[in-house]
Amino acid sequence: MEWNRSVATALFLCLLSLAPTPALAAGPPATKDAPSSSSEISTFRRATTVTGSVNGARGGSVSNGIWALTFPAGAFSGTAEISISVPDLNPYTCDLQITGAPNSFRIPVRLAANTSTRPEDPSALAIYWYNPQTLAWVDQSAAGDSSGRTVTAGLSHFSTYKLGAKAGW
Repeated sequence: MEWNRSVATALFLCLLSLAPTPALAAGPPATKDAPSSSSEISTFRRATTVTGSVNGARGGSVSNGIWALTFPAGAFSGTAEISISVPDLNPYTCDLQITGAPNSFRIPVRLAANTSTRPEDPSALAIYWYNPQTLAWVDQSAAGDSSGRTVTAGLSHFSTYKLGAKAGW
């Protein structure tokens, strides 16, 4: 009897760790760009965060999954830690953070999304910023490159961004 209770408790705790927490459930609404069925998901994904150090005077880059940030020389002063977080099951959304420098850039930082996992032509896709004050996604005037299978936008600050279909397409 004690063994069964221990196994049941362990199983419950394991399942509980897979459930979204209230803190993760809040924030930007889910997008229709996330895989809609388990057949679209080839492997189980976990949320990932990649952090890199960038010297603002020299520039640099940080990438995580389909997302890549490129900092031109002079984008900001000093050295900062740059984080790209990608939530589980939705590689088409990322949360960008900077620590050690202001969250605004003198020269736009380039955010590129590799679109090779999507069926659409990159010219039909856009990068959107989630505005927490209006609770809306805002088009960032991204440019699609069909030959390189990328969509790129210039950013003046970090926040939550997503790759999605252009409005009206």
